[in-house]
Amino acid sequence: MKVKSVFKKYTCWFEFFINPDELFPEITPGTKSVDVHAAIFSEQQVVLWSGIVSVKINEFGIFPDPKQARKLPVPDTIKKMFLLELRRYIKPQKAFL
Repeated sequence: MKVKSVFKKYTCWFEFFINPDELFPEITPGTKSVDVHAAIFSEQQVVLWSGIVSVKINEFGIFPDPKQARKLPVPDTIKKMFLLELRRYIKPQKAFL
């Protein structure tokens, strides 16, 4: 799924995909872990970053791995936009994962 996000002077496209074959069993009761294939594109559709982000899901929220988020080679504003859109992508699917 491709999503366009605009904030101040930044316009980016984000692409997300969850492979249902790559779901991990619950480590602790009520907590799920999933790998999301993601990509960040500029406004001109140039790939800024592409990779896999691990996300933990429990009854309290959706938590992307902060170490991976910190290592993204994009400005901080785009990182925040990415994490926001990632949570928006997973939230409707949370019950089915």
